[in-house]
Amino acid sequence: MVVGSLLQSLSLFALSFTKPDQLYLAFIVQGVLSGFGMGLMSGPTVAVVSQHFSRKRTLVMSLVSSGTPLGSMIHPIMLNRLLNGTVGFANGVRISASFVSALLLIACLCMRTRVWRIYTSGRLRDTLNRYEYLSIRL
Repeated sequence: MVVGSLLQSLSLFALSFTKPDQLYLAFIVQGVLSGFGMGLMSGPTVAVVSQHFSRKRTLVMSLVSSGTPLGSMIHPIMLNRLLNGTVGFANGVRISASFVSALLLIACLCMRTRVWRIYTSGRLRDTLNRYEYLSIRL
């Protein structure tokens, strides 16, 4: 999650350095760095959230999944006002990148995995024969 967040933030800040005649650089930066960053963030986000809920998991996962469309509606409006205002392209993208980076930092700090309690019978042999430890024995 942290590596994906860093790649996403790096891609947004690198976009602010592109010039109008370097459109290919914008496609490379956004396509490669942002693509890898989002790909590395999507899996852990779903996995961590699904660990914490056993009942009403579908409701929680639908709320988590609805965050992307909500951000996709709000972020372009903010970026449009920044780019068409007095700020300009480079500073507008940097402000947007700072906002996204702050939200990603909050997400990285709030995410934690759930520690599963393993119930054992007290005997080491029974513990090692459980399916959780099967991969360790192989």
